[in-house]
Amino acid sequence: MGQQASKESENSSVVQSTARAVQGATGVAAGAVKDTAGSVKEVIGAVGSEDREAIRIQKKESWGRVEEGDTLWDLSEKYLGDATQWEALQASCSRELGTDPLLLLPGSHVTEACVARARARIAANR
Repeated sequence: MGQQASKESENSSVVQSTARAVQGATGVAAGAVKDTAGSVKEVIGAVGSEDREAIRIQKKESWGRVEEGDTLWDLSEKYLGDATQWEALQASCSRELGTDPLLLLPGSHVTEACVARARARIAANR
């Protein structure tokens, strides 16, 4: 019976050490998965932010871009919803569009700031 108790004790010891080894390996594996998941999220976030920035720049560049043939009348209709307010747009956007209402340079931009200034000017005159 002594040998059987010794074997059971030995088996119990082996089982306990194996269980500790498995728990340790599981903990290491879980940590590695967590670290990898964090890295993947960072990479996806970085790629996503680059794409979002590119889209934002593209939208900003095309948002108020003056095309050949555009007039202040057209731009006022487009950005202010009232073509007859072209003078307010021209006065508010002279930095962006120049001071000559008959000469709009293709490639120049109507910015959100100058549209906001034009809307404020219109509201103040009402």
